Amino acid sequence: MLESRPEGNLTSHHGHFGWRRIYRTPRSAIATLWHAPLANARFVIVSGAFWTVNLAITEPYRFLFFSRLGLSPEAIGKLFSADLVIRAIGLLLSGTMMRAFGAKRMLVLADIVSWVVPYLLLGFATQPWHAVVAVLLTSLNSFASTPYNCLLAEGMPAERRTKSYAFLHLWNMAPALLVPWLAGELINNSPFGPTLRILFLVQAGSMAVGIWFRYRKLHDLQPGSTSAKQGLLGTLRQIVKTPGFLPSWSALAIQGVFQSVTNAFLAIYLTRELRMSDRMPGWLAEMGAIGFAVGTLAIQPKLKESNVPRFAAVALTIHAAAIALLLLHPSRNWTMAIWLVGGLCSAVHGAATSSLLTSALPENARDHGFALSYVGVHLVGALCMPLAGILLDRRLGMFPLLVTGFLLAWAFGIWLTRTMNPVATVSTWQPEDASQS
Repeated sequence: MLESRPEGNLTSHHGHFGWRRIYRTPRSAIATLWHAPLANARFVIVSGAFWTVNLAITEPYRFLFFSRLGLSPEAIGKLFSADLVIRAIGLLLSGTMMRAFGAKRMLVLADIVSWVVPYLLLGFATQPWHAVVAVLLTSLNSFASTPYNCLLAEGMPAERRTKSYAFLHLWNMAPALLVPWLAGELINNSPFGPTLRILFLVQAGSMAVGIWFRYRKLHDLQPGSTSAKQGLLGTLRQIVKTPGFLPSWSALAIQGVFQSVTNAFLAIYLTRELRMSDRMPGWLAEMGAIGFAVGTLAIQPKLKESNVPRFAAVALTIHAAAIALLLLHPSRNWTMAIWLVGGLCSAVHGAATSSLLTSALPENARDHGFALSYVGVHLVGALCMPLAGILLDRRLGMFPLLVTGFLLAWAFGIWLTRTMNPVATVSTWQPEDASQS
């Protein structure tokens, strides 16, 4: 089992080789991130490749596919709202069901219903209601959210939690380093609808294989290791009183709205408002992934845990300024540069937001704590998405201003979290130490 070890000064323990702590090679940076989570959590992350490779192909085009089936931006916003309400209800039940069935079994069952079945349906979708049913089925993924987050949290020691989440996000983004570019070419040079349907079917098969591997290989949580002794209301009172929880939750909620708005309306904005080709959603996903990978490998291994909120707030401000440039209707190349900068910034603020919430939740109340946290996130999204859909249905050109506002609000939530400093201050674990344990 890997251990975390505190670091002294640069010359202690490693003698005159202490300079290696500062001047890391890309290989040592990857090793730092790879070893940050413990083995079981690392398996949960790595097995996600059965999801992320295909999602990197289809996700930039999923809502454009819905739009061309006949759903308007307003209808998409309302559908998102219904999806989030169902997720909130599922999350309220997920902690109890996880304790009844076990984290691994709950994860496997919920993934089958909420991933494999809806993407099989999308593979044959020809009517708007097919997309509606598929989206509502994916809402049941809320039953997988709590066991997934608890399995991750148990394998992410506090002193290297941000690095663990950075590895999670880097691994999830890795397929987007190449796949979306190829997907953009494929989509642009093939019939849009039939091509997406075939890709949806391939995606359903790939996720089914990943679920089978998780069922065979994943170790379940120890009983009670992340379970609250009190009920939902008792846990809610406990976590609300925990220093740093409310601002870290607010940052997560704003992140959720930002991601929902971007996922739902970016491709529509690019193709309708900026008159760009169908290649652009895939190309932007690629540029964002490249920026994210560079930022994660160059910045994350060097950040102290105590400095994470400050750097995250700065990164969000820069990200907001970059997105605001879309108001100038930039060229294709400038738009790609904007997304490259955004990906670089997200390497800092994405992992930080997840880490801050996990650090703010008491360890013995993470099942109800995660469930209640994401219930609130989904309810905020359910309120915001119909309003965003109505606004963008009338004035699609407002998309950059809307997204910029969410990024600045997110930065403010991170800044508030920093003032309460809920994160661990030990961030000095090194891969050289762990390899010897």
